[in-house]
This record gives sequence, C-alpha cells and structure tokens, in this order.
Amino acid sequence: MVAFSDNEGLVLDTIYDKSCLQTDVGKSVIPGSIWAEKICGTNGLGLAVEIQKPTIVSGKEHFFTDLEKLSCFASPITNFDGKIIGIIDASTDARSREQHTLALVNLATRSIETKLFINKFSNELILSFHPRQEYLSTTSVGLLAINGDGLIIGSNTNAKIMLHGLVDLKNQNFNNIFTSSFSSIASDLLNNKVLKIADYLGSSVFVIKNQNLKPNQTNELITKNKTYACNSCKDTKIKREKCILIRSTFLETNNISVASRKLGVSRTTIYKHLV
Repeated sequence: MVAFSDNEGLVLDTIYDKSCLQTDVGKSVIPGSIWAEKICGTNGLGLAVEIQKPTIVSGKEHFFTDLEKLSCFASPITNFDGKIIGIIDASTDARSREQHTLALVNLATRSIETKLFINKFSNELILSFHPRQEYLSTTSVGLLAINGDGLIIGSNTNAKIMLHGLVDLKNQNFNNIFTSSFSSIASDLLNNKVLKIADYLGSSVFVIKNQNLKPNQTNELITKNKTYACNSCKDTKIKREKCILIRSTFLETNNISVASRKLGVSRTTIYKHLV
C-alpha cells in the first residue's frame, strides 16, 4: 500500500494492490486517517513528519500493538523553499521484510520534487549538475533556477547538499559560487552543451541546461515571437523596442557573444531577454 499525506500526517490518497485491501494495512491506512505521532504514537508516516527525514518503523517498533503487523517506509517531499509539503508512505506486512522499499519511496519523492521544481521555475533557466556526467539525467542531480541577471532564485535539496559550505543559495549570484562566470557559459548552456565547472571550494561538477525545454525550443520560441517583446518588457514602448531588437539580433547570430558585441551590451543583458 502506498499513501500520500499532507505535511501534518493526514492521509489524502492511497493505492493498494488487491491482496492488501483485506489486510490490516488496507483497513488501517485509509484517506482521512491521521497518523501524526501525538494521535497514533510512533509510526513511519508520523515519524517522517516529526523528524522531516526518511524513516522506517517496522513491527514492534510501532507504539500501538495493533500496528505491530505492519512495516512502514516513509519519506517527506520538500519544495524549492526547503519546506515539507507532503509525505509518501509505503506500508506492508511486517513479515515481508521489504529491505529495498525505503529506497524506492525515496526515489519517488525525489521524482516528485524534481517535477514540482521544474513546474515552479518553468519560465527560468534551470541547470542540472552532478559530479558525475552519467548522472545528469537522473533524479540525483542538483537543480538551480537562474534568472536573467545570473541570480539563483531556486535550488533543490540535492543542490544544497552538493554545494554545502559555500554560501546560502537563495538570491545568490552564480558568479559567487562557481569560478566560471554565468555570462561566459550562458551561450553554451542554451545550446545544450555539457560543461565542467568548478566551485570556489575546488570541487568540479558537470552542468547542462535541464530539458524542461526541448532541444532548440528556446530558438523556436524566439522565432515564433521575434516581432514581440518578452513578458517583462511589454509595459512600455521603449522597453518593447529594445527587447525586440535584442531578440532579433540573437536570432540572426545564434550566439550571445556575437549579439553582445553587435549591440554593445553585456551578455547577461542579452540572456535576460531570452528567457
């Protein structure tokens, strides 16, 4: 049985296999039930709420004897701001001894977090990074949302772990974390190149534009809207005309550096009007 609860342990939805429906698991963990520790004592879901970490509570580790036949594996879902927004719990008969269940639950929560992050920052540049290039397509990547000024406006849990010891990632300039300036690599990132960059503690990571936009979709969007300004420049005529010029020039050159030299503006300014 798999259950989803809110951040306080209230079960909102469940999925059962047929054999589970008639067991203690199927009868106990149902939508509307509350598994907070103050109500149900020690249990996997409630403990995950309390300590905000993945947990296992199996058999007689449960506070109430009625729950001793269960094994519960729970993992919290964290949003871009580091807040717990829900819990995924998998419960089974304690005799099954599902040793790998917690790993699967963790994988599910990371996948949910990744999708939520991409949806939240769908209008920004999202970078995926990892110390090993072959992991760039997995849920173990760090994610950074970068605005047009090179400021980090969002980071996932993996990013905070991998960049621990540097600076607070929120609203921090990309250039204060990595030795490669954002403006110098922006063009390569937009063209879906995998880059290897180093942070100021000496660790290296591979980084690529997250595929929340399909390859070449950035250019397709500009092509379709080449006579229009970006959303942030539609307010005044001067802003619109400047933005249209920048977007059109980039479309012609397909290179941020060339467009920058041609227009006499910084590469960061160019990029700001492309996302």
